[in-house]
Amino acid sequence: MSHIIKGLGREGAELSELHWDLLRDHGLVRTAEEACEDFDNAPVIEIADLGYSFATSVHRLLRACLHACSETARTDVVFVQAGKLPLQIRCSDHRELVQIHAGWLSVRRATEELGLSHDLAEDDVVFHTVKRLFSDTLELFTAGPDSSTGADNRLKAKASNMDQNLLAYLRLKDLAIEAVAGRPELHLQWKVDPNQSPSTVVEIHCHQASSCSYLRGSLLTADDGKSLSR
Repeated sequence: MSHIIKGLGREGAELSELHWDLLRDHGLVRTAEEACEDFDNAPVIEIADLGYSFATSVHRLLRACLHACSETARTDVVFVQAGKLPLQIRCSDHRELVQIHAGWLSVRRATEELGLSHDLAEDDVVFHTVKRLFSDTLELFTAGPDSSTGADNRLKAKASNMDQNLLAYLRLKDLAIEAVAGRPELHLQWKVDPNQSPSTVVEIHCHQASSCSYLRGSLLTADDGKSLSR
């Protein structure tokens, strides 16, 4: 319950039954469970229908981070039109789905929520947004009576490692793919960021569009079409 109240951006306070009934009768208070129920029932946003790159990047990169982490490899993510509900993120009971407020798909609202400067490059806002949402998801996974300092530290280390992998990806600029005329070869080129570590490993997986078109929205895929978990 404490992490739900925290997710609502509120602090808990004990009320007498009389005061609760008075506030309740005038619609001035709601339980955390009721807020969660409204969030669960909010309509899911179709990212493709939004038509702007920021939302697509946040969605694809967050999915990639979740699928690349062993703790969240089987967890999917959707964004919901939750309106003025203060709840920002919620994980299902069995951790198979994470719901996130659609406000995070807006550059302006994400920038304001994160307290960032409004003149940042969009890629920078994408990085900070995905970093925050991935970290918050891991925090939900540790919430509860069974959480421990050791488990918390282990997940924080995984979050830091994922942040670095995310940076490495975003530093691959102007990726271009060309087919070699008359030969079954592909040439890939991209600009090298001077801040990128020389030890960065880039894996390229090729699939035929005729048989693997369903993978177009995935960043991490293995040669058998399954998401990578390492």
